[in-house]
Amino acid sequence: MTLRVALATVHYDGPGAVFPRTECLGLGYLAAVLRRHGFQAIIIDAQALELDEASLSRRLLNAGAGVVGISLSHATVDAAYRVFAAVKTRSPDTITLAGGHHATFAADEVLRECPHLDGVVRGEGEMVFLELCRWIQGGSPDYSKIKGVWWKAGNSVIKNPDALPVPNLDELPPPARDTLDALVLDNKEATVALLTSRGCQGACSFCSSAAFHRLGGGRAWRAHSPDRVVRDMLHLARTYRLSPLRPLFVSDDDFIGPPPDGLERADGIASALLSQRDRVWFECDARADAFCRSNRPVLRRLASAGLSSAFVGLESFSAAGLKRLGKGLSPRVNRRAIREMDRLGILRPAVGYIMFHPWVRAGEIMQSARLLARIGQLTAYSLLSQAQAFPGTPLRRRLAAEGLLRAKRHTDVTGYEFRDASVGELVRTLEGLLEPRWRQEVLELDMRSGSCWYRADLLWRALQQAGITTPSLAASRGQVAELRRRANEANLRFLRALLRRGPDEPRIALHQWWGTLYDIQEEAQLALCRLYEAADGALNEPATALDNSGGGSASEQTSSGGPGKPTGSRCRVS
Repeated sequence: MTLRVALATVHYDGPGAVFPRTECLGLGYLAAVLRRHGFQAIIIDAQALELDEASLSRRLLNAGAGVVGISLSHATVDAAYRVFAAVKTRSPDTITLAGGHHATFAADEVLRECPHLDGVVRGEGEMVFLELCRWIQGGSPDYSKIKGVWWKAGNSVIKNPDALPVPNLDELPPPARDTLDALVLDNKEATVALLTSRGCQGACSFCSSAAFHRLGGGRAWRAHSPDRVVRDMLHLARTYRLSPLRPLFVSDDDFIGPPPDGLERADGIASALLSQRDRVWFECDARADAFCRSNRPVLRRLASAGLSSAFVGLESFSAAGLKRLGKGLSPRVNRRAIREMDRLGILRPAVGYIMFHPWVRAGEIMQSARLLARIGQLTAYSLLSQAQAFPGTPLRRRLAAEGLLRAKRHTDVTGYEFRDASVGELVRTLEGLLEPRWRQEVLELDMRSGSCWYRADLLWRALQQAGITTPSLAASRGQVAELRRRANEANLRFLRALLRRGPDEPRIALHQWWGTLYDIQEEAQLALCRLYEAADGALNEPATALDNSGGGSASEQTSSGGPGKPTGSRCRVS
């Protein structure tokens, strides 16, 4: 009988859960490898499908799987424990496994805390999971012979050596797209994502990416070949009707990669895309030092080939802050990256920034806020951002070494003291003001407004590239830009009020801030609708210049509910 394997995530909707819905590609890769070798793999991506614990447990039990694997994050550990308990209570012979970054670097704690968990798959899981399933299929698994698995034997945790990750990523099949297909079929908004590389060349103290991919002797950064990347891009663009208004999200930690191999690969991807009849529009994550003058020819070709926007991790504008965070960059590099992106016409939907880290000085905070506002990136998310000390990161080890770590459990990633006592007091003030419900509401307002700015930028760029500009369009776009400026100013005012710290000023400022952000996001959605209406008036025909699928007016592209678009009323960002 063929072994059935159920692979799952756990849904988290707490503070900070405001990002667009997308599938877990890690589960997709695991399922694809298992299916290639004859196993039955069922994906239950509860995070993307928004399934509660009871629904997830029920689906896992109904799957009749001999193996259940759940990918953990620090925020879903306890919920996953409850799901494991539900599965083991009803099906005690089912083998339960955890995986992912958090499970990898907190494997010992996770195995000791959860009596219903049999093992942890550390590091990249495709080959480890496959070998494990072959042993289980044979009826007598010998865990001691499987690299990459930590498992329980009585009260002890047996720690096998880590497994070498797949050296050539092109040997892996494309990830199974069960979740994305389900979301699209159900007419739910979803981001279409692609992984073209794994790992990162950086050594950021708050990140475990390089350490994760180095396990077992792997390299910090590995990549699919340009041919494989472009083939996958074209398939996704055609299958899910991607366009300038619905770009593909390349979810790599470091798309450009280290020189010279990374830059050569990026140039190969640009060349291959430029040779295609169909254009593939995409967005990516990249390090700031990728946007330098010497890389400009390759970046220009990528922009011509379809790179529309990039999320760049700046993290700090302070030399001391960048050093503490292990960025290996200078403030000058960050400023140059912003200029290069503007010069090349590559949009910035957001930037990565850590306003509060253990060594930040009070004087740096307002300076950071002003600089972010100057480039239109002082969002509520960046204003409230705090360094998270995940297990396996240099940041967590350094905090422990300096006596600053106060976390009593591996799931506590902000349990630390600040060197500057006044910064710690400010963070505690924010925590007191922004209880979880308030924080979530503020971040959701911020995300909805940010989505409006980004969609307006995408539409404006598409119209310009199609040679379509009118005074009405320019005026509508100007309204959106003005609202964005007002949002940045509102965030700056709120920070000023916090720093003044009058007896009642922070709470009054909070209510004013929330009200202003609410009004701005309402106006932003109306302004976005006006921009789409102006575009429809300028086009007077199906917007074939804006949509690779060859049809649909600008307004139709915002109301049909496909991937990357608002659902419900047109232009409404839900």
